[in-house]
Amino acid sequence: MPIYFRITFNTVKRFGSYSIMWFLTILFMYAVVLHKFSNAYTSQTVTKVYNGETEVMIEYQEGSPGSKIILAAPHGGSFKGDFPERDFGCMSNGQCIWSHSCGAKDPNCDTSTYTDRYTMEITTGLADELETLYSGVRPHVILSHIHRSKLDPNREEDEATFGNAEITSYYNAFHSFIDTASTSVGTGCFFDIHGHTHPEAMVELGYKVIKSRLNDKNAILGYTSIKTLGNDINANGRDWTGLLNGTIGLGYFLTEQLKLSTEATVQGTTVVPSVDVPSPGTALYFSGGYDVKIHGSRYGGDVDGIQIESPSPVRNAIQGPEYIKRLAKAIKQFMDENY
Repeated sequence: MPIYFRITFNTVKRFGSYSIMWFLTILFMYAVVLHKFSNAYTSQTVTKVYNGETEVMIEYQEGSPGSKIILAAPHGGSFKGDFPERDFGCMSNGQCIWSHSCGAKDPNCDTSTYTDRYTMEITTGLADELETLYSGVRPHVILSHIHRSKLDPNREEDEATFGNAEITSYYNAFHSFIDTASTSVGTGCFFDIHGHTHPEAMVELGYKVIKSRLNDKNAILGYTSIKTLGNDINANGRDWTGLLNGTIGLGYFLTEQLKLSTEATVQGTTVVPSVDVPSPGTALYFSGGYDVKIHGSRYGGDVDGIQIESPSPVRNAIQGPEYIKRLAKAIKQFMDENY
């Protein structure tokens, strides 16, 4: 390794900026290869042959034995292929019918089709960072490689798939992989990774507690995606709401980590709910979707669920790596405190 760098540096001095470009390119390629071999895991995939190429639709990177963490990215995929578009449903007796063949489309039955940019990179980056922080114990990772305009795993099946049989099979695979990971984890936490473009640009943590209840300080534990953990907290003589906006919650640990960042954008990002920002107030806020509802502990089980909505300013190639490191450290602190 030292000889490689010495020869390249002499070449750079001799040939100037053109060689600098090649030097950086080769260095990047080396880092990618090194990363691939230093983070080994078993991967299960559901694939599709499209235009003669085998494309991954759904991927499950199996976590290490003993891991208590599951990560998922339902909206980070880019594959569109020849799948029909999820556009508008039809209205019938005041209810939306989600189907490609339901008849006259109604704009009131709109669907969300935008991808959550950089969330797949955040998810896999978190897995790498957590693996390092936990000395080789890697989280479970589930990824949808399909564009959200074709499949939305974070919705109930009819709205997610519009009744398309092939898309439904991928939807079922995504959720089945999370179930498999949950069985392996036993007791732990599922983190659903998302991105938003709200103007307030806060990290929004969703526990299935709607904005008005956070604002009014009357959250009901039984409706949350962290019910099991909350019951354990209460049983130990503490107040479960500390998980939302107290010093035992992910919001607290993430806020403190972001403050330590040397990246101005990352350092200035706030988190809701947290000690500093206990409720959204008038700000836009996502309280958690279908994934944490069914894969968290709202309906029982020992795996809780938290939706992490990252704002646009930290979801890019510049601030992203630093944000990922801070988020990974916060998740570890949260897990070490509560599990």
